[in-house]
Amino acid sequence: SEGVEAILRRFETEGLVTASNGKVVTTDKGKALFREALRVQQDIMEKAIGDISESAYRITTSTIKRIVDNTKDFLPEIAMKHEAGLAAR
Repeated sequence: SEGVEAILRRFETEGLVTASNGKVVTTDKGKALFREALRVQQDIMEKAIGDISESAYRITTSTIKRIVDNTKDFLPEIAMKHEAGLAAR
């Protein structure tokens, strides 16, 4: 997978950011791309939850957050055991 520095270099090559003296600044092109990506994300979100009530949405997201919180400590351990089991086959 790409590291952060490689991603920033690619963004700089594409004109999305400039970097100097250890500081990264978003260019106008980068800001425009961000605004467009945000607009697309908002459109998708509106379509995805369009007929779901705000209350049902809050309950669902709260439940998912609790599931993530309840499993975050042991999921990496389970994943490693699963990978070890697959490797042993």
